[in-house]
Amino acid sequence: MKAFLLDPAYANESIPAVLRRAQERAGWNIARPQFFEPGLDGQRWLSDFARGLQEANVIIGLGDFTGLMQWGEKLDDALRIIREKFEAGSPILLQGCSSLVSSQTDQPQKSRIRNLLGSYGVHFTPIKVASFIQEIATNSSSLCCVFRSEDDTLLDPTLFEEVPSVVAYGNRLISYEPGVFPLIEASRSLHYFVDQGDQIHRGNLGQRNAVAVTRRRGKQCLVVTTGDFLGDRMEVIAGTRPGWEDNKQFAENLIDRLTAHVANASSMGPAVLYDIFRELETLLGKLVQTVLEASSATGDFWDSIPKSVQKKLNGPNGFDYSRATYIDLVVILRDQSYKFDSYFVQPSEDVLKLLFEINSGQRTNLAHPHRAAQLGVTFGADDLPILKRALNLVRSAYRAVPFARNTPLEH
Repeated sequence: MKAFLLDPAYANESIPAVLRRAQERAGWNIARPQFFEPGLDGQRWLSDFARGLQEANVIIGLGDFTGLMQWGEKLDDALRIIREKFEAGSPILLQGCSSLVSSQTDQPQKSRIRNLLGSYGVHFTPIKVASFIQEIATNSSSLCCVFRSEDDTLLDPTLFEEVPSVVAYGNRLISYEPGVFPLIEASRSLHYFVDQGDQIHRGNLGQRNAVAVTRRRGKQCLVVTTGDFLGDRMEVIAGTRPGWEDNKQFAENLIDRLTAHVANASSMGPAVLYDIFRELETLLGKLVQTVLEASSATGDFWDSIPKSVQKKLNGPNGFDYSRATYIDLVVILRDQSYKFDSYFVQPSEDVLKLLFEINSGQRTNLAHPHRAAQLGVTFGADDLPILKRALNLVRSAYRAVPFARNTPLEH
């Protein structure tokens, strides 16, 4: 199996330790471009880079996108190959993507890379994630964050099997579209969020505060993180920056998933249910927020939210819409159902009945997939059609909203 590392090699630099582990564990054959320096044959360098992409079974980026940016005006040619490989079924792992977020306006290459990911529903925000407490004894930076299974922030039951926690520096929040699913969530009880102007983050209905996401649909497999979970440890001013050595089981599970995807041997049964539920929650949040914003003269829909839900959305730093859970969205929909009647193809009471049934049934375990997997929870044959029916009803309602028709949705 051939893997192509986007991060360029400087001088005689060896491959990162996490990919050496992939060689040992799964037999990966690693190729990577050389950092382009004066004196190299530019046409040959571009040709070798393109051939490496074309021959790869899996494409990896560990946070250094300099090699891609060195394509300059020809970058779209490289991105076209990456898109074609992804559409054809080659999995892509991009971690440490905070390096793609820049406050500078003269970064067209970074913008093009972001646009490629944006076309698949992954959008990076400038909002940094910091920790209230210093959990890493070897690093004093508040931007070094731990995410724990016991806090219900590790959301994929197979990717985080036997993983009690992961740690990374440089996390930023990821905004995502339906069809993209959160893998790691920042916890409001342990983390806080600020943008470049130190403004409080208010979140969006139906979206988790994700720092890692995945897109898996048909042949497609994309995993994206903003924090550096898989790089080598590094000595910095604040101490030792954590690396893959601190996330070994997570790294090995990730290697296994990408390898299985290439071999078409991945067991994705329960994951399909989790993905459908997450998409239902995300899309329901978009529907509720879009309709309520449009019905308000100012776009502020806070007063349209029931008091019982407002209490749950309030925290030490004010309200945060991302605190809304699935049941909160359903309660808002019930309270404001007259604003949604014309968008549903069935009577609102029937839609609400179905959504409430899911809350008392499938949601109990699907909202906490990692915990459910640890408890050995299984799902019945009726669960998939019930979730699909609810998703189709919410999707058709969202598409019926005039001001949402230009927003692309998954089929």
